[in-house]
Amino acid sequence: MENEYLAQLKNVTFGYNEKLICNSINLNIKRGQITAIMGPSGCGKTTILYLITGFNKANEGSVTVFGEKIEQLTRNQLFQIRHNMGMLFQSAALFLDLNVFDNIAFPLREFNLLPESMINDIVLMKLEAVGLRGAKDFATQNLSGGMKRRVALARAIACDPALLLLDEPFAGQDPVTMGVLTHLIKLINKTLQITIILVSHTIKNTFEIADYVYLISEGRIMGEGSPEELINSQDLWVQQFIQGLPDGPIHFRYPAVPIAQELNI
Repeated sequence: MENEYLAQLKNVTFGYNEKLICNSINLNIKRGQITAIMGPSGCGKTTILYLITGFNKANEGSVTVFGEKIEQLTRNQLFQIRHNMGMLFQSAALFLDLNVFDNIAFPLREFNLLPESMINDIVLMKLEAVGLRGAKDFATQNLSGGMKRRVALARAIACDPALLLLDEPFAGQDPVTMGVLTHLIKLINKTLQITIILVSHTIKNTFEIADYVYLISEGRIMGEGSPEELINSQDLWVQQFIQGLPDGPIHFRYPAVPIAQELNI
């Protein structure tokens, strides 16, 4: 019987030097679902995506994707497993010396599996999906931040991956484009049966399409469940985050010594 989970983090701890980012996190990604990872800035959401892709390796615990333990894979095995992944990076991470068309064609050409005529058709279809077919010849460095993310999304789905990782896809988008992208992400999930992991701060759009949500802070899971379950949660941390309340257990300021001490007052 096929495992219902496409990816799992079991007791994963990760940090840089003395800074702990993930503290014994357990996380399950169900096949065919949209799983959202949310939380305050700097809480480790993107780090979790990097652990799943193998960009980072856990200090403790295990990360399993497609039935393989990521930390045990060789470099070549890791490259092979990434063929089934597509990723939209938070910074878009486009190649600035390539135009829009060639950025999306890049993974297709890299895998060298298709003739150029077919690559041309696929690129145009992916650009049409994100509403940018008319911008196929644009220089990447001249795009707005929102357009760069849309190009990055088209590139992430170019190879029709089994697992799609989206890091802040709604950032920098106008309301109309945000609505279209929300619909598109759900359509990709349902039509192509692609499992999606979505990192976002945008509560409304994320809750509209997510099947399951993990709320993370200080390296720990603070809440989890369906959007409806989290909306109805009585947990103060969960409610402060969802409603954007100024007062509560979530602190605005990064931990520091008292300012009087730092200014020698």
